Amino acid sequence: MSGLLPNDVLKGEISSLANYLIALPISIRSTVTPKMDANQRSAIDSVLKMAERNYSVPLYSDEHYRAQITNHITRLINPLTERIPIFNPYTHETKREYLFAYSIACYLYDNLEGQFNVVIPDSEIAYLAIHIQLVLNEETKTTISACLVFNGKAAEAELFRYKLQNYFPEIRINQVESNVKRIALEQYQLVMVCGVDGGDLPEWKTVAVDRGLTPTDVNRIQVFVDTFGTHSLIESLDFYHINQATSTDVIRELVVKAGYGNLLPYLLKREAMSSTDIGNLVALPHPFLKGSEGTAKVIVGINDKPIRWGHQTVQLVIIYIPAADLKTNKTFF
Repeated sequence: MSGLLPNDVLKGEISSLANYLIALPISIRSTVTPKMDANQRSAIDSVLKMAERNYSVPLYSDEHYRAQITNHITRLINPLTERIPIFNPYTHETKREYLFAYSIACYLYDNLEGQFNVVIPDSEIAYLAIHIQLVLNEETKTTISACLVFNGKAAEAELFRYKLQNYFPEIRINQVESNVKRIALEQYQLVMVCGVDGGDLPEWKTVAVDRGLTPTDVNRIQVFVDTFGTHSLIESLDFYHINQATSTDVIRELVVKAGYGNLLPYLLKREAMSSTDIGNLVALPHPFLKGSEGTAKVIVGINDKPIRWGHQTVQLVIIYIPAADLKTNKTFF
């Protein structure tokens, strides 16, 4: 470029290009912070504090996380102000796979757009969501309290427990028994039985495995780990067949039928930030910073035909009403 542009123009172009490239979600531990004025710093700090309070994720209190997200947002200010398009080929995949992180990114940018006088595209929301997902991955390491009921010698049972915990670090086997009746069932979130009849154990918290720990056993346990904390939501979901022509009408009909009509404005507010279509004809609407007074709720609707929803078409709609228990919300997403 040096032979094509005057030096003063070249410097500006290099600066803009550098800001654009640095905006990519690369997490590098560094004390270097992009230049920003006091108002920008204050605005970002304020919104990170609010997001931490509302989502129970240490976006501000953890110094490293705060620096990474602040640097990312700051580096985006110049490209966005100058209307430089931000290309992200994985926007839809990010939204589908990391919708909780994507929702937090929507919240941050919704609060910053007016203060920075910029319009934040979905592609940039997705980049910031990757930063936030890294935080979630480190902060939401689930530990499942389990009991193993094993028919065999004590030494064999201990070896089997060791094997299970190596396969599944999320599971902590606190008790090994040979008799189902000796289990203090209320103390455990999972009971694994090997060579023993589960009897009257609750089906939703019991997994039977073979001594050889077959691939089928591994898959069965992994499914339990992946869906841990959400079983009751699936069991008690509301399901409706509907016939609507717009996303707003779909959301309105489903929440009114399920008795959550008061949350409609909060659901529409979330849709206004960024559409909740996640691909494969599926949308996952959820209210913005508002939820159930009690437990979380899932409402499922199948429309008679696909309809336009954001940038895609949707026919299956899964509305999630958050609970006061933020851990359940993270698990569900």
